[in-house]
Amino acid sequence: MNGFLALALLLAPCAALAAGGDAAALMSRGIELGRAAQYEEALRAFNGAAELSPKDGKVYFNRAVVRLKLKRRDAALADFKKSCSLGNAEGCKVASQLEEHEKNRYPGAKAELADAAALSEGGKYDEALAALAALAVKYPDYAQIWYLRGQIFRDGKKDAEKAIESLDRAVELNPSFADAYFLRGSMRGGLRQLGAALADMDKAVQYGPESAKFLSARGGLYLATGKTDAALADFLKAAELEPDYEPAQSGLGFAYRDKGLYAKAGPPLEKACRLKNKDACKSAEEAAQKVSKTTAAVSIPDILMEAARCEKKGRHEDALRQADRVLALNPDSYEAFMMKGHIYMSGLRDDAKAAEAFSGALDIKPDSLPARSARAFAHKNKGDYGAALADLDYAVKIDAADYKLFAQRGGVRLLMEDHGGAAEDYRRAIALYAKDAELYFGLANACKKTGDKVCASGNMDKSCDMGFKTACIYARSMKYDK
Repeated sequence: MNGFLALALLLAPCAALAAGGDAAALMSRGIELGRAAQYEEALRAFNGAAELSPKDGKVYFNRAVVRLKLKRRDAALADFKKSCSLGNAEGCKVASQLEEHEKNRYPGAKAELADAAALSEGGKYDEALAALAALAVKYPDYAQIWYLRGQIFRDGKKDAEKAIESLDRAVELNPSFADAYFLRGSMRGGLRQLGAALADMDKAVQYGPESAKFLSARGGLYLATGKTDAALADFLKAAELEPDYEPAQSGLGFAYRDKGLYAKAGPPLEKACRLKNKDACKSAEEAAQKVSKTTAAVSIPDILMEAARCEKKGRHEDALRQADRVLALNPDSYEAFMMKGHIYMSGLRDDAKAAEAFSGALDIKPDSLPARSARAFAHKNKGDYGAALADLDYAVKIDAADYKLFAQRGGVRLLMEDHGGAAEDYRRAIALYAKDAELYFGLANACKKTGDKVCASGNMDKSCDMGFKTACIYARSMKYDK
């Protein structure tokens, strides 16, 4: 590998730099940073250049060199191959050499790994695991051993905890192991740990950007959490990469359907149906019926836009009527239920009806964090703190990395006089994001209720120092009380 690490970055010709605009500037910056051994910063520059100039082979070659310096072999190889496909002869040469090097990197290990895989396929899981344990002693830094171990624990032993532990080790040994991130993300998705699953799929796509499988899996997680536009972008790219990949076509159809674009949903759903997805067959028929029934010139997205305009102008009842028009055309419109909920909560101040509307959105997308959080606000506003807490308990199980959810739950616990629980939630929120002054204010109030004056005073001062004026008033009051 040392020979590959000595590869030099390729300078683009002056003419290309002049024509490339921002992409050329980023590429030039990446080369400069790479030569200064600032590889992470160089990688970010080349990532930007690749987005702006996706058909420049030299960009991918240079990014591959930097990834090799960072010991991200799989991602580097993918970039060298991409560079080769775009006509870069040097990329073809290095990709070939690197593949040959990888074949010879673990002499004998791949044959033994294949034997362990064969044992697993034959249902001899314990024997396969024993073989892998012995192999790990001989080749302690071979990530594929731990990847196969994770597969066996997932599929054979049905032990999710040990499977994830194995995959943790695989990505520790090879931080650019896209398949390991994908497998771990799939497992976390099945466990409803959607925030962690999305983080894994982001990594899988980062290191395997041309994989329809990775993009479709991330798109599915986006759909499950109510991020329809992000899902649509992933499914579109996946379908472009592999037109006959069923999850890409069905996901694309479902994303269009969720946006109320039935005419666009029909073709990918029909294709997914031909690719043997029975749910897509049913949805394709429903989309066709919607298209035939919707003879009005105005489409569902247009109606939703009109509802948003009415709401912005303070015409809450008109906005509500537009949202109801959408639900008459599509009773499963998540966006329409969400809009109704916000109109009732923020505009009409009817928290009971807001909670009911957000419940309609959650019936369609049970794991939607925006809907779950919004319904918790509505429950809290109408004094149903238990229901609000239940929603937020569910939400933090889905995404334990969202500091706002812990802060929201801390506020509810304060109202329920669970001051210790509130303090713990605010501490967790601060651990995730330490730059929000209101978090320290919330923690100070919780600590004050528990009688911890040091915590209360210190955090109130901290909140004030960060510019939260209300905290300054309370901080002065605390000093006066002393």
